[in-house]
Amino acid sequence: MPIAPFLALNNRTGTPQVRRYVNATPTPIGVSIPGAVIDTESGGDVSRARGYPAVIKFGGSQTFLAVTGLSVYRTTDGGATWATVLTLTGTHIDTGATIAKSGLFVLHVNGVATACLVTNNRGNGNFFAFTSTNGTSWTTLGPFASGFSDREHPTDSVVHDGRLITTWTGGGNTTGLSSIFDPVAGTMTFATFATAQGNTMNLGGALCVFNDRVFSLTQEASASGHTILKELVAGVWVLIGTDIIAGNSDFQTSKLCLFVDGTDMVGFVPKASSWDAYKWDAAMTRTNITTLVVPTALASGLANTQRMSVIVDERATPGTAPTIWLYQSTDGSAGASQNQWAWNGVSSFIGTLPGSAASGSDDSGGSARDDLPYVKHAQGSTFWTSTEDYIEEVARSPVVGGLLISFKLYSDGGVGTASVRAWYGVANDEYPLSAATLTGTTTGLAKDNTTVHQVTWQAQTDGFSSGQKAKFVLEKF
Repeated sequence: MPIAPFLALNNRTGTPQVRRYVNATPTPIGVSIPGAVIDTESGGDVSRARGYPAVIKFGGSQTFLAVTGLSVYRTTDGGATWATVLTLTGTHIDTGATIAKSGLFVLHVNGVATACLVTNNRGNGNFFAFTSTNGTSWTTLGPFASGFSDREHPTDSVVHDGRLITTWTGGGNTTGLSSIFDPVAGTMTFATFATAQGNTMNLGGALCVFNDRVFSLTQEASASGHTILKELVAGVWVLIGTDIIAGNSDFQTSKLCLFVDGTDMVGFVPKASSWDAYKWDAAMTRTNITTLVVPTALASGLANTQRMSVIVDERATPGTAPTIWLYQSTDGSAGASQNQWAWNGVSSFIGTLPGSAASGSDDSGGSARDDLPYVKHAQGSTFWTSTEDYIEEVARSPVVGGLLISFKLYSDGGVGTASVRAWYGVANDEYPLSAATLTGTTTGLAKDNTTVHQVTWQAQTDGFSSGQKAKFVLEKF
């Protein structure tokens, strides 16, 4: 299955414009955003701090939000026109380091779909959160005092238990800091990411939810190349296992990769001119799978500013595991081509030839100047669905015997009807480990861009154990 058309924002040269990515080839959408400026940072190297979703779908098949510079912009006509809906100030963010944003995410606040953004003023260490239920009016929360200044670089973000977690680092001899924003309570807490070796935490760390637990994979600026896996436990980052000694030096601008494949979590770790790959099972036992999954093309000859990240595609069949794509570039310069590799499991080479070390990238093109939506869950809020049906979940709430979900059905191709069902899985926030239909499959629903459908689904109880949480996914069929 070809990769779903994901959204990107060119945010290193010129005036930012949304790009529609099919495979690794971008096509401009609409017009460049009037008044938008590229992000800046104090060190002048904006390529170091990328990874947040700068564009999301929010409120309709042609309605998107984009964040860049000091503003959030909104379009309701697929990018033909844009309007400024939120303007940040020097109080919210250091105007010399406008990269200090979590990016845009969709969470549910008291059951209502809500766009969320977190910013950091690197000068005084104050954080702010911004929320909106309609994309036009925004609520500002904060300041939240972290006690740490100079943490302007967001390394990665993840959504877990209704909270937006972002890890930040900065220049100088700094440790990492994670902001944990709870939009329901309107609170923000912080977890210091102390480095194991007492050195600087590099800028390309990765976050991941695995078995309902939050993990972070980061490198340190040390001659021996320490890579650290930690878990966020009760607001504290705890080292898992021993350091990975990757045999590299200070790769400040490289980017790591961490994602879930079924019962395993997988991480890609850059070395001096190549990559290592590891998997962790449910017991957090680490296994080096480099010789099984890293092809010759990624085994040598790369720059020490290389980066890799993951996009979890939509499902080819409802209830099945989605396709996982790895995006890789040889360095972090604006003109470096993006290469797309298919993930083929923990015991087969990535790319076009799963059984061969000679496997190559599935596609290439685009450029590292485009901010791809490096999110690790396929919730439908980050990719373009022009001419397709689109489900917008507007609310969800628990009810006796199940879950009440409110949603709209959009169609760019005209009005009509569609059928929708839900799937559930347990213990995994990436995709269901074991999927089953829920009672209450619905057919013949109006896809008229306006009707709010409300349906209660009741999960089957098979496969659940004490303490497990169900993950519900709406899909059309």
